[in-house]
Amino acid sequence: MAAGYVGRVTDVDLKKRYVKVDCVVLKTDWIPLSTPLAGSKAHLTFSPAVGDRCAVLRMHGAADDFVYLGSVPEDDLPELENENDLVIDLKGGTLKLDGNVKITGNIEVIGNISVDGNIAASGDIKAGGISLTSHTHGGVESGGSNTGGPQ
Repeated sequence: MAAGYVGRVTDVDLKKRYVKVDCVVLKTDWIPLSTPLAGSKAHLTFSPAVGDRCAVLRMHGAADDFVYLGSVPEDDLPELENENDLVIDLKGGTLKLDGNVKITGNIEVIGNISVDGNIAASGDIKAGGISLTSHTHGGVESGGSNTGGPQ
């Protein structure tokens, strides 16, 4: 018979993807993290932090047969603006995407962008309000002189 418990993560092994959980009435040994996607072509990995509230499932009553089900939300989750929102808050962590990414829609970035490679755009690019495709240069003289800065 399976039984569910709510507890707090007490230890995390990032390399093996295992956690220990204190459920007050019992404490687990190392148990594997579950994941919403663990296929041969794609996977998602989420690591809880020590102190995170979580749910575990004890299978068949065996002392070492636990499954980590995932986090149990605390009261400080960000508010969603509408039912179609997806919020990913990494709390200073890094989101890694390996492979091609296609986004349909607008993107707003608050912060710096660093690119190790080329950037191609089918439309105009503006920097500081100056168009890359239609800006002008002042101080143009024939001969070997350089032009002034873009305007």
